[in-house]
Amino acid sequence: MQLSKKEIQLFNKLVIDRKESAKVLEKTSMEGVKYSVTEKYSEQAHFIYELIQNADDVKAENIGFDIKKDGLIFRHNGKKKFTVSDPDKEKEDGKNNELGHINSITSIGQSTKKDDTAKIGKFGVGFKAVFQYTDIPEIYEDKFKFKIVRFIVPELLEKDRFERKPNQTLFYFPFKGNESEKEKAYNEIFAKISNLQYPLLFISNLKSIEWKTQEGKNGIYKKKIIKPQKINNTLIEKITLDNHNNIGKELFGEKNKIHLLKISRVLENGLSYSIAYRTNGKNKILSDIEIPTFCFFPTTEINKLKFIIHAPFLLIDNRQGIKRNDDWNTELITKISTLAADSLEICKQYDLVNDDFFYAVPHIESDFDNTVNYFYKPVYLEILKRLKEIEIFPTKEKDKYLTAKNGYMSGTKDLINLLSSQQLANLLSNQNVAWILPSFAGIRRRNNNLGYYLLNEIGIKDINAPEIVNLLSKQFIEKQSEKWLHSFYEYAIEIPATYSTLKRKPCLIAENGEAYSLLDENGNKQIFLPYPESKQRNNNSEDIQTTQTNLDTIQEKTTTDDFLFIKNEFLKNSTTKKFFSAFRLTQPDTKAYIEHKIIPEYNKEELDTNLLLEHFKVFYNYFYKECPQREQFDFIEKIKQLSFILVTRSTDNKGLRSKPTDVYYPTKELKLYFEDYSEGIYWLRENSYKKIFNEFGKENIREFLKEIGVNFEPKQILFTPYSKYEYLWGENYTSIDYVKDYNIEGLENLIQNISFQKSKIIWNFLLNSNYEFNAEVRYFYYTSRKKWLTAKFLKKLQTEKWLYDNENNLVCPDEIKKEQLHEEYETSTYDSKNLITRLNFYIETIKEPTPINQDEAKKYKKVYEKFKDFTDEDIRELERLRKRREKRKKKKENTENDIDEATKKAEETSKKVFIPTYENIEELKTDLLEIKNSNNISDISNVIDGVVKFIDDELKDKIELASEVFTKVERDRIEYESKYNSITGIQEFGAELAHIILTSVSKISRNAQFLKNKLPNPKLNDIFKSHSYEIHEQMLSLEKVVKFMLDVNKKENYEELELKTLIESLFKYDYNDILEKHNIFPMVEMIDAFELFYNRKAIEDVIENLITNSIKATSYNENNKKIKCKGYIDEDKYIIQFSDNGCGIEAGKEESIFDIYYTTTENIGGSGVGLFIVKNRLEAINGTIKLIKNEFKPTGATFEIVIPINK
Repeated sequence: MQLSKKEIQLFNKLVIDRKESAKVLEKTSMEGVKYSVTEKYSEQAHFIYELIQNADDVKAENIGFDIKKDGLIFRHNGKKKFTVSDPDKEKEDGKNNELGHINSITSIGQSTKKDDTAKIGKFGVGFKAVFQYTDIPEIYEDKFKFKIVRFIVPELLEKDRFERKPNQTLFYFPFKGNESEKEKAYNEIFAKISNLQYPLLFISNLKSIEWKTQEGKNGIYKKKIIKPQKINNTLIEKITLDNHNNIGKELFGEKNKIHLLKISRVLENGLSYSIAYRTNGKNKILSDIEIPTFCFFPTTEINKLKFIIHAPFLLIDNRQGIKRNDDWNTELITKISTLAADSLEICKQYDLVNDDFFYAVPHIESDFDNTVNYFYKPVYLEILKRLKEIEIFPTKEKDKYLTAKNGYMSGTKDLINLLSSQQLANLLSNQNVAWILPSFAGIRRRNNNLGYYLLNEIGIKDINAPEIVNLLSKQFIEKQSEKWLHSFYEYAIEIPATYSTLKRKPCLIAENGEAYSLLDENGNKQIFLPYPESKQRNNNSEDIQTTQTNLDTIQEKTTTDDFLFIKNEFLKNSTTKKFFSAFRLTQPDTKAYIEHKIIPEYNKEELDTNLLLEHFKVFYNYFYKECPQREQFDFIEKIKQLSFILVTRSTDNKGLRSKPTDVYYPTKELKLYFEDYSEGIYWLRENSYKKIFNEFGKENIREFLKEIGVNFEPKQILFTPYSKYEYLWGENYTSIDYVKDYNIEGLENLIQNISFQKSKIIWNFLLNSNYEFNAEVRYFYYTSRKKWLTAKFLKKLQTEKWLYDNENNLVCPDEIKKEQLHEEYETSTYDSKNLITRLNFYIETIKEPTPINQDEAKKYKKVYEKFKDFTDEDIRELERLRKRREKRKKKKENTENDIDEATKKAEETSKKVFIPTYENIEELKTDLLEIKNSNNISDISNVIDGVVKFIDDELKDKIELASEVFTKVERDRIEYESKYNSITGIQEFGAELAHIILTSVSKISRNAQFLKNKLPNPKLNDIFKSHSYEIHEQMLSLEKVVKFMLDVNKKENYEELELKTLIESLFKYDYNDILEKHNIFPMVEMIDAFELFYNRKAIEDVIENLITNSIKATSYNENNKKIKCKGYIDEDKYIIQFSDNGCGIEAGKEESIFDIYYTTTENIGGSGVGLFIVKNRLEAINGTIKLIKNEFKPTGATFEIVIPINK
C-alpha cells in the first residue's frame, strides 16, 4: 500500500521539524533530558509493558515477541494503523485528539490519547524507554515503514521486513553496543518477557501474547473468560490465565495456570477499576503471596493486601509508583474499598467463602499504619466494617452463614466435634447462634494475627470447655442421649481443670432418670456409685477405694433411699467408668454417711443420748482417720453447727445438748473463773463421755474437743458497738465501714469478785490464749484506711485493779513495775513480756538529757524549760548555727548584708502565711495537740512559724539565729511535703504488717508450745501432723511478707516513667516466655502515653503482681486463657484496666481481696500478698484499685487502677 502525496508531504515536513529539535537535544546542555527520558524506569526492560499497552490501545488481539541475539521483533494485529499530521498544528491536533501516531512516537510528551480515556498508554515518553536497548527502532506496517534516528527523527524505509505478515504491525529494535552489551540486552528482555506478571488481566482487547527466542525457547500467555456476569454496575468474571512455556523449572518456574475471580466497576470516564482474588480453580481463595498494586500492569507498590487491586491511578513519571496525595487517586482508593467490601458477598455467591477465605482478608491493622501503606488503610477499614454487619461466616452446616454477632468459635476441635450447633444454641438459650469457622478451633491458642483480628477486631466470641461446663443445666443434660453423654464423659476426661465447676453441674444421671451434680450447693457429694452386689469388694483399679469394713458398716446402717445412685447403664462403658474414677465419684463413704444420714438427724427436736455419743465417735474417727487435710477445716466448721455435745446448764443443772462453740470444758480453772457468774454456762457432761475417754484416750478426746470449738478458756466475744464514731475521735474520715471490738465472757464479773487465784487464772489464760487484743476500724478518707485500737476487754484490764503485787496488794497494771508483780505470775516467757507491754505496766520516766554545752544552755534556759521535748541533737543544731553566725561576724565583708538578707527573708516569708502569736507555752501546746494528727501540711507549717516567732519574742537579741532556723525549717517543710503521702502510707502499711506478723507468730508459738509439751506421744501423731502443717504454712506466709518488707524498704530511686512503654515492655520482654508457656494470649492496648515521676520498681510491682495473679487464676482454664491490659487518659486521671478470664472473685469478697493473706488461688501457689502489695503501692501515689464489671463474662475479674494526673 502506497503513501499518498499528502502523507509524503506531511512526513517530510515532520522530518525537517524533528531534525531542528534533535539539534537542540544534542547540545551538551540538553544531554540530561535525553538520559532522564530514556532511563526513567528503574525496572529493566519495562518498555515491554509499554509495547503491550500500545498494542491493546489499537485493538490488537494477539501480539508476539521474537527475541534475537541482535535485536527484538515485536508484532501485533492491531486494527488502527500509523498516521501522520502537520507538525505546525501539533498543539491544536493534540487537543482535538487528531495528532498523528508518527508525530507522537517521535516527540517527547506528545500523545495521541490525551483525551481518549479508554486508552491507557501513549506513544510518547513511555515509548522512549526502548532507547535503553536500541539507537534506531524500526516500524513496519502496510503503509508506513520508517525508522527513528537521532532519538526523534523519522526516516522512511524502502523495504519491508520479511517477517511481517499482511495487516500486521511490526517493530524491530536492533540492539546497540558491542557483543557483550547485546548479550546483556538479550538476557534482560528474555527474563522480562518470560516472567510477565498477569499481563492480560486488566487490559481490554488482547487475548494472547506469544514469544520465542533464537535459542528455541518459547511461550504463550493466554486469557480465558468464563461465564462473565453483570449485576447492576458490577462485572464479575471467572478468568483463567495460562502461561505455557518450555523453560526448565530450574530457571524461571514451572508451567502454570492461574485462576481468578475478577470483580470490576466502570468509572464515569469509561475506565475500570477492579479487584481480583486468586483461586485454586475450585472453591478456595489463595493468599500465599503479596501482589503489587496494578495500574493495568504491576507497579512497584506493595500494599499488604492478599488480593489484587487495579485502577487507573495517576502515576509518577516512571509509571511504577502512585501519586499519594492526589485527589483522583484518593477517590479511587475509596471506590476500591467499597468494591472490596461488596466483593465479600460476591465471593459467598461463588462458593469461595470458607475458613481459608479469611486469610485473604486484610487482618493486620499495623500493616497499614506506616507511611508506605497508610494509603491503603481505607480498604482494611471498610472490609472490617462490612464483616461486622453481614452474614459471611461459614458454619458447620453447609451453605449456612452467620453474622459475627451470632457466631461462636470453639476453643478446641474436640469441643466443636462434641457439640452440635443446635446443642450450642440450646446451652446459650439463643436459637440464632451456631458454630462458625470450624477449622479455626483453638485459634486463640495459636497466637496468630488472624485469631486476634477475628476475636478482638471483629468481635467474634470464642467459647471453651470451662464456659460450656458453666452453661450446663439439668434440662439440657436430661434431653441428651446416653450415647452423647458417654461422648461427653470421654471428652471430660481431658479437661480436669474444669472439674471444680463440673462437680456442681447436673451432669450425672441417677437411677430415676434425673440429672444431678456430684456436689450439692454446700459442696457435699449427693450422688454415688451403687453398692457392690455382693460383699466381695470389686478391686478394679478404675474405682475409688473405700475400705470393706467401712462400706459394710455404712451399708448396714443405711437404706438405698438414703442416697442417690448413678444409673447402672453408665457403668457398662469402660471410658465412662474412667471418667467417674477421675471425677471422684465413689460409693457412699463415711463422709457421705455423715452428710446424708447423720446431719439430717439434727433437724429433729429430740435425739437419743446414745445416738449423740455414736455420732461423736463417727466424727472423731472420720476427722483423724479419713478426712483429707484440705477438708478438715470445712468438716470442723460444719459439725460446729450441730448440737451434738451433751452438756449440763450451770443455772439449773439440766441436761441438754449444745453446739461445741457454746460449751465449756469443766476444768478446775474455768470452774473457779465462772463460780460467781450468774449467766448460764454449758458445761460438757464428762460422765457421759467416760466410755469414749477410755476407748480413745482422754487426752486425744480433749484435743478433738478443742478442734471442734469446745472452750478451754473464757470465750472472746466479737461485737459491733452501737456508736462507732468514738473509735475515730480526732481522725478525719468520710465514712466508717465497720468496727470490730472484743470482750471476754465473764471478765467483768471476775474482776468484781477478784481473788489471788482468780487473778492468776486470767493471767494464765491471757498468756496461753490466741486472743485478739486490738479493735479494728475500717474507714474511708480519700482512700480506704484501717486503724487498730485497744480492745474493750484490754482497756478494762489496763484500768481496773485485778493484779497482786509482791506484798499481796490489789493493784492496777500502771501502778506497778514488772519487778513488783507477785512472784507466782509467769513473767519470764516471750508471751508474758508481750502481755506486760499490752497491759501498760508502770515504766519509770527517763531523766532529761544533760545539755552538752552548759554555758549555752543557760543562755537558752528560758526556751529550754518551756520545750521539754528538745533533744541533745536539737541543742547541737543550735550550737552549730551559733558558731556559724560567729564565723560570719568575724568576716568584715558581707556581714551586715548576710544579716539583712536573713532578716528580710524571714519577714518576706512571714507575709506569705498566717503566723499565730503565742502569749505563753500553754497556747503553743494546745495548737501542737490539735495538729498532732493533721494531714494538712500548711497547718503544721503555720505552727512551726509560730514557734519561730515565739522564740524571736523571747530572744530578741538572737534574731539572726532564729532567721536561720526558720530558713532550715522552710527547706525541710518543702521536702517533707513531697514525701508526706508516702510516709503516711508506709505508717499504715507498717502497722498492718506488724499486726499480721504478730498474729502469725502467735499461731506458730501456740503450736510449737503444744508440740514441746506433748512430744513424744504416738497416740497424738495425727494431731502433731496437723500442728506441724499449720506452723509450716504460717512460716511460708511470713517469709513472703518479710521478703516484701525488705523490698519495700530498699532505697527508692525516683525517675520519669512512661507507663505505656513500661507496661508494653513488661509484657513483650519480661513475661513473654512465661505467658507463652501457659498458652496465654495477652491483649495489651495502651492507648495513651502517660509520664509519672515515681519509683520504677514500685510500678513494676503493681503490674507484675497483676500478671502473676492472672496467670494463676487462668490456670483453671484448659485453654482460651485471656489477659488484657488497657491504658488511657480520662480527663484528669490515667486509667489502667486489667482483666483475665480466670477463676474470678467470689461475690461479697470484693473488698476482702485486698487484705493480706486473702487468696482465691491458694492451691496453686497464691499467698494472698499480691493484691495487698498492689493496693499499698498505689495508695502511696494517691492511686486506687477496685474491681469493676468483668470484661470476660461469665468468669474472671477486671481491676481498674486510677492514678490522678495532677498529683
